[in-house]
Amino acid sequence: MNLIFLNSLEKKVEENQVKTAQVSICEQQGAWHVLWNEANEDGELVQTNWFEGTQWDVMLQVFRERLQEKIRDGYVPLLE
Repeated sequence: MNLIFLNSLEKKVEENQVKTAQVSICEQQGAWHVLWNEANEDGELVQTNWFEGTQWDVMLQVFRERLQEKIRDGYVPLLE
């Protein structure tokens, strides 16, 4: 799988604690994958597949919509 894009995000959960996550766009044999990685309460990494398919424009739409949901939930990208 070829990593095309990766960004880390943080969400303040308590006064001095943050929850971290990563969103990535990958390509494998012509198929696009958008993945969300986040640690659960036990500290285990949970990967959610937001998109898998061959259409670039649909992949970007899903990526933008889902990322906006996470930003509304309090996540802030480490790089704009």
